[in-house]
Amino acid sequence: MVTGKADYPQAIALSSSTFQILGVFGSGIAGALSLFIGARNLFFWDGTSFLVAAILIGSLPGNLRVEGASGDKSGGQILSDIKSGTTRLWTDSPIRYGLIIQLVASISGAQILVNTVGYVQGTLQQTGVQYGWAMMAFGLGAAFGTLALGTYPHYRSKVITLLSGGLLIVAALLPANSVGLAPLILLWTIAGCGQSLINLSMQTLIADRTPINIQGRVYGAHFAWSHLWWAGAYPLAGWLGTAFPQQTFLYSSFIGMALLSIAHLLLAPDRFIHTHGEVLHSHAHQHGTDDRYGHLTVVETKKEHQHSQFSHLHSYTDISHDHHNP
Repeated sequence: MVTGKADYPQAIALSSSTFQILGVFGSGIAGALSLFIGARNLFFWDGTSFLVAAILIGSLPGNLRVEGASGDKSGGQILSDIKSGTTRLWTDSPIRYGLIIQLVASISGAQILVNTVGYVQGTLQQTGVQYGWAMMAFGLGAAFGTLALGTYPHYRSKVITLLSGGLLIVAALLPANSVGLAPLILLWTIAGCGQSLINLSMQTLIADRTPINIQGRVYGAHFAWSHLWWAGAYPLAGWLGTAFPQQTFLYSSFIGMALLSIAHLLLAPDRFIHTHGEVLHSHAHQHGTDDRYGHLTVVETKKEHQHSQFSHLHSYTDISHDHHNP
C-alpha cells in the first residue's frame, strides 16, 4: 500500500532481508552487551530500543503513512474481521498450500533454533563462539534468499518456490547430526535460504491474491496462524532434543518430509500457477479450427472481450478456453 503494486515485491524483500540481517547482528549485540552490563540490565536497554523505534516511526513523513480505518470497532466486528481473514486464508488453494508449507518451515526452524546449541557445544565439543557462527550462517542464508528473490520479483510460480524452500530446509536437516562444524554452517545457510523462499513467497502471494480492502485482515490472520505453528514447533523441538539427542535433526527432517509430501499430494494447486493482480483488460483473440492450445471454437471469428487475469478462465457465447489446459 505504501509502494504501489509495481514495487511491493522488492519492498517486501527489502523489509524481510533487513529483518533477517538485524536478527543476526541484534543477537550478537545482545550477547556482547550481556557480557559487559549483565543479563538483568539488558532488559533496560531492550526497553530503550523500543522507545527509539517509536520515535523513529513517529517521525515518518506523512506521505509514507497509510492510515487505517477510522472509528472504534465493536467486539463483534473484530471477530468478524478475524473470521473473514481466516476464511480467505483457508479457502484460497495456493495460500492454504503455503500455510502448510510454513508449518514445515516452523518445525524445521524450531529444531535449528533450539537444538543447534546442544549439538555444537555438546556433540561437537565446540564453544559458544562456534555456535554463534552456525546461527549467523542461518540468518545470513535467510538474508541471501530474500535478496535473491528481491532481484527477481516476478518469478513465475510462487507455488514452486514454496515447495523448493521446503525441500531445501528438510534436505539441510537430513545429514546434520553426522557432520562437523564447517558442513553444519553450510547446511544452516541452505536452511536459512529455504526459510526465506517460503516466507517471502507467502507475503507476495497474499498480496497478489487478496483484494486490497481486506488485505489487513488476511495479513493479520496469516500472522496469527504462522505464529501458531511456531507455538507447537518449539515444544516438539524440545521433546526431540531430549528424547533423541543424537538424531533430533534427522527425525525432524523425516517429519518435515512427510508433511511436505502430504501437503503437495493433497493440497497443491496447479504447480505452474502464476499470480498477479486482479486487473481487467481487453484484447483481441482470433481462433481457427487448428488451434493447438485446446481452445474450443464453434466458428472462426475475431472478437474483443474482457477478462480478469486473476482467474485466467474465460467464456462467452461462441468461444471458451482455459489457459491452464494444455
